[in-house]
Amino acid sequence: FYKKLGFWISAIISSVIFALAHMEFEHIILYSAIGITFSFLYVKTKRVIVPMITHCSMNSLVVIVQYMYGNELDSQLQGLALPFGKMLQLLLQTY
Repeated sequence: FYKKLGFWISAIISSVIFALAHMEFEHIILYSAIGITFSFLYVKTKRVIVPMITHCSMNSLVVIVQYMYGNELDSQLQGLALPFGKMLQLLLQTY
């Protein structure tokens, strides 16, 4: 895709596929944004292992945070400024 369509179109197509693969349609925008980030990492490094490690690291961090803080974190996120708190809440709920 990248050579024919350029970065943005290719990244959007790839990120939407990435988002749909997670089968959580209420979080499609969040997953698409993450997918675009992974596309950027791949294009900049030319190595598929970089976005794979990033994806694994993100998932691991979310699991660790959920395990350590559980319900306490959910109540604290509700008190943050609305856009930032909601974004963090969605991110932590998706994994």
